[in-house]
Amino acid sequence: MILAKTPSRARFYAVSLLLLITLSACSPFAPQQRHGDEVELPQQFSLYRNTVEQPTKWWTDFAWEDLDGLIDKALAQNLSLQESWARLQQAQANVTISSADKWPYLYYSDEASHSRQQEEGDSQFNTTNSFSLALASSYEVDLWGRVAANIQADTLTAQASADDWHTARLTIAAQVAQTWINLVAQNGLVPLAQQRWQRAVQQLQLLQLRYQQGMATGMDVAEQQRRVAEYRALILPMEEQQQQLAYELALLVGELPSWRWSASQTTLPQFTTPTNIGIPADLLAQRPDVRAAGLRLQAADWYVSAAQAERLPALSLSASLSNYSSHLNELFDNWLANLAASVTGPIFDAGQRRAAVDSARAIVDERLANYKQTVLTAMSEVETALMQERKRAQELQAINTQLEHQRNLCAQQQRRYINGDGGYLAFLESQQTFNLLQQQQLQMQRDLLLARSALHRAIGGHMTL
Repeated sequence: MILAKTPSRARFYAVSLLLLITLSACSPFAPQQRHGDEVELPQQFSLYRNTVEQPTKWWTDFAWEDLDGLIDKALAQNLSLQESWARLQQAQANVTISSADKWPYLYYSDEASHSRQQEEGDSQFNTTNSFSLALASSYEVDLWGRVAANIQADTLTAQASADDWHTARLTIAAQVAQTWINLVAQNGLVPLAQQRWQRAVQQLQLLQLRYQQGMATGMDVAEQQRRVAEYRALILPMEEQQQQLAYELALLVGELPSWRWSASQTTLPQFTTPTNIGIPADLLAQRPDVRAAGLRLQAADWYVSAAQAERLPALSLSASLSNYSSHLNELFDNWLANLAASVTGPIFDAGQRRAAVDSARAIVDERLANYKQTVLTAMSEVETALMQERKRAQELQAINTQLEHQRNLCAQQQRRYINGDGGYLAFLESQQTFNLLQQQQLQMQRDLLLARSALHRAIGGHMTL
């Protein structure tokens, strides 16, 4: 209806809108793309990768159903992960808020009033009705790309928040895996420690009998009594750690401390040696924290562009349509149209906008340093995990060799005792040594699996097996 009555204004609005779109595409302060050699990163390392797979279920490499179920439960119920998801939603909402500046702001106002008045000495009442309706719109022409820069920066920040969420998932999964490995190992270490203490009690009883027969000294008995007390004391902190690990696991999966997981497997899984894990610099692209740091660095570059554009004059357009009538059916006739443009720019701001640019550039320097530190930390974690896994594997092999020799020695001591060539005390002593090696073997198996879990976490996902 309005366009039909004022065709010249309609054409003017259309041309103005086309001009706004054309001008808004200008971004003279857009930052240049960064490259890996600019930040002194390892060779063959890409600063930003366009196509990166999200973290995978690396824990399935253990082929351990209990661990799969626990991590799935933690990813669904962990409260820290829910906090990270809420922060991601906030960042995505900020993108929507900043993107709204690309479009004109349109709003309306309406008013209706009714008045009734009686003049002095007159028995008649005068009734007056008034209706008004106004439409208004305002828009800032993005001449220098400030709005576009803010949108791009907020978009990159939201993408970084998404990688923060993936980092949280990776961290929670690794914590659950490490806690469960420790708990299963501790469940095996406590019975071994109890066996060691029980054998020490048997040795003490035999020594007391030999002492009564004059075949052992009081010093031998006292020394064995000390061993019994020592072995018993060692069990208590192990049981305490066992309970503490159970509480930590319950917290990770979002349950009360009294919650317990019904395990289907009570032993640690078999360890599989990887044949190839690729170049660490390439694998680092899988890490969501590295990607998040890179995205925040890019966002900081765009915030500098926005701060630079803020120093230049801004062009704002406003348009309004309004009508007033005493009859509702005439409200949509006789519109009054108004289109205005205003240019605002700083004359003197005591260096505020220049300082804002300097601050944005300082943030870029901060995030560049943070990005370098994140990359170096990631590479250090990968190398450390590889070294620890290699050393734990060598130590486990050495313990396995000792355990095999001790098993043979125990068999020989048992045959000598049966044949009457050796005493029962010597047989118990060899069993104690075998028990101690079993504990060391279980501890090393645990440490080897923990190193593998740390390696998965360090590279941010699966390895080639």
